[in-house]
Formats: sequence, C-alpha cells, structure tokens
Amino acid sequence: MTENSTPPKPLSSDDVLFQVQDLENTPLSRAPHKKLKISHELRGDNWNRKSIFFKLPYWRFLLFRHNLDVMHIEKNVCDIVLGTIMNMKGKKKDAIKSHPDLQAMQIRPELHPVLKGSKIELPPTSYSLS
Repeated sequence: MTENSTPPKPLSSDDVLFQVQDLENTPLSRAPHKKLKISHELRGDNWNRKSIFFKLPYWRFLLFRHNLDVMHIEKNVCDIVLGTIMNMKGKKKDAIKSHPDLQAMQIRPELHPVLKGSKIELPPTSYSLS
C-alpha cells in the first residue's frame, strides 16, 4: 500500500509547550502505585511527561527541538569524568554503593571497602589521581 497523504504540520514551540503544560509534575516511576495513567485518546497527543530540556531558555528558538542538547551533555560527561578522576567529593560516580557490589560479586578485591574502627573507607581506584 502506498502512502499518499501529506506529512503532519510541524508543531511550533508554543504548541508543544501548551500540550505539555499539565505534565509538569508527573511522577516518573515504574512503581504501579505511583505511576500515573495518561489517556492519550482524551489528551489528543502522545506526551507522557515534560522533558527537562523544555526548561532551557533557548529551547523554544531551536529549529530541531527534539535533538538533544549536545553542549550540556558534553559538559555533564566532562564534569563526571573529571570528578571521578580527580576524586572530587559530590562530583564522582564512584559511589559508596558500588564498592560493596564488587565485594558481593567477588571481583576486584583491591576495591572492596575496608572497615577501620567504626568508619568504612574506600580504597582509591587505579584511575584516581592523588
């Protein structure tokens, strides 16, 4: 079967913001008791939630609003990598919860948490700078 109809008219940024305005505080959860069932037939659209990218001040002026914001993604990845390498508190992804997981899986014994007195210390990783 050949499709002969014209493509749908692209929505303006104001149209999209109008459609998602009531989805601002929609809980994002997989838990059945917290999940909000959205009726797309009643809404007339296919939005499930309002993206955090809609809050960017220049979002409404982007020609391709569905594309991810590469500049911010690069900045966040750079922050995480540098924070992990430089062992910056609050900026690293080498979390306290990951070391006991290594111990439970019985891998990387040099990274298992060490109990010193009443404190648990995490040994430095090979990629951390001192």
